Amino acid sequence: MLKLLPLLRLCVCAAALLVQTPPSVRVTPGSEVTLICDITEMGGSCSQVVWLRVGQVSWMNLRKTYSSQNETVCQLQISSAALQDAGRYYCVFVNGPMLLGGGGSTLSVTDSVQQSPAVDLLLPADQHLAPPLPVPLVCVASGLDDPGRARLDWELDGEGETLSPRTLSAGDAGVLSVRVEVPAEIWAGGAEVSCILTDGELEIRKTVSRTNREYPVRSTKTGS
Repeated sequence: MLKLLPLLRLCVCAAALLVQTPPSVRVTPGSEVTLICDITEMGGSCSQVVWLRVGQVSWMNLRKTYSSQNETVCQLQISSAALQDAGRYYCVFVNGPMLLGGGGSTLSVTDSVQQSPAVDLLLPADQHLAPPLPVPLVCVASGLDDPGRARLDWELDGEGETLSPRTLSAGDAGVLSVRVEVPAEIWAGGAEVSCILTDGELEIRKTVSRTNREYPVRSTKTGS
C-alpha cells in the first residue's frame, strides 16, 4: 500500500538522486511546456513515475500524465499551456511502498490575471496511514504577492499548540508550503488541525480532522 509520509520527507532530501528540471518556467498561453524528471540514479524506469500538481485538488492524489520513451529521463508535456495550467508540479518516483519526490517545478503563464491568495491542505487517506507513525499534513499557500511577507501557522483544536512545522518551499512564483506531523493518537481522536495564512491584513484559515476532512475556508481582513 502506498504511503505518503516518505514523499513528504523526501521531497527535499532525495534531490541528489531524483533531479527535476527546470525549477521554474514562464511561458505565454499556447506555448509548449516540458518538465524533466531524471531518475537515472534511482535504478528504475519512467513507468514508475507519476506527476502531482499542487492546488489542483485538496488531496494528495497522484496521476500519471506522461512519460517519455527514454526509460530514465521522464517528461511531463503540456502541448498548449493555458492560464489554468499555472502552478507547481512535482514528479514522484514510486518504488514499492516508498514515494520519492522531486524538488518541484513552478509553471507561470504570463497573461494570467493576478490571483487572490488561496490555501490548500494536503493529507493522506486513512488507508495510507501507518500508526503509530505521525500523520503528515502539508499546507500550501499560492497567489501571494510577497511570500516573504506571508506567514503560515498551525493550530491544534483552536488552541495554537505548536506542531513543529517545516518549510518545504518559499518564494517560488508566489507559493509558500509548510509540512507538519500530527501525532497519530491525536489525529485518531478527531482533533481539528488548522492552517492559517496571514498576508498583511488578510487571514485565511483552513481546518481538517480525521472525521471531517475539510471544513469551509474562513477568510477575514484585519479591522473589517
